[in-house]
Amino acid sequence: MIRTILQLCADSIAPALLFSVFSEVPIALSSATSQTRNATLGRALRFCVVGCVAIAVPVVLAELGKKYEIWHGHPGFPSGHTTFAASASAVIVTYRGKHWLLLCAPATVVMMCSLVLLRYHTPVEVLGGLVLGAVLATLITRSLMPRE
Repeated sequence: MIRTILQLCADSIAPALLFSVFSEVPIALSSATSQTRNATLGRALRFCVVGCVAIAVPVVLAELGKKYEIWHGHPGFPSGHTTFAASASAVIVTYRGKHWLLLCAPATVVMMCSLVLLRYHTPVEVLGGLVLGAVLATLITRSLMPRE
């Protein structure tokens, strides 16, 4: 029973949830919609582009940097799922405020724990993805789109 729940968190729910909740498109669209009420369309579009770049860069670097293999033919460091979740969370928290940590952090941690407990990744691999995603996305977001 517990393994089934963990499997769903790591395989089914987490990627679907991350794609629908944390992907670049919903982030960009929701932010663009809310920003156009308070600022110019150009600023909203700029946030969309910055958000997409801040999420894509760490994920691409994570995929390009994979060398360590947990099992034959499956390199796992750093965890791409964790890098994606941490990057998306960092963009949201950096731009929208620290109160968003209450939603973003638990979602990322549940996925990280599921990946480790199901032995898809080691703790070092998910922590590597967390650091890579959170740090790079925060730096990119802050440098390209400073909060006012």
